[in-house]
Amino acid sequence: MPTLLLSQRYSQDSNALWRAAVAAGWELCRVHGLRLPEGFAADEPVLYGETLLGDAVAAPLDLALLEPSADFLPRLPERYRRRAVRLLTLAAAQHEPGSCFIKPVDEKCFPARVYANGAALEVADLDPELPVLVA
Repeated sequence: MPTLLLSQRYSQDSNALWRAAVAAGWELCRVHGLRLPEGFAADEPVLYGETLLGDAVAAPLDLALLEPSADFLPRLPERYRRRAVRLLTLAAAQHEPGSCFIKPVDEKCFPARVYANGAALEVADLDPELPVLVA
């Protein structure tokens, strides 16, 4: 039977997954910190959490973590996204004229938030070719 591993962060997504796992009869485990509970064993671990948690528990669980491509979200049909999302370079995003949500695709190298315009995104020493998502 699958065991859903969730990080210690409670979010709308993690709570929805928790409810779905309960309804499906899965085992559940909240991982506090970046270590699995002492003696933890699961035949079918299913992980949902932050990148740091995934990196920390992948080896002990003998899991290979898969990452979607940078354009995964923009390529999804809009009916699933419910908003327009574009993949741009950091340099291109800084030329966006109006209010927009900008976030880095991978690492948290600048705050993901709504900016008054792309020029308001102050990012010293970041690669202008850095991929970002703009909504």
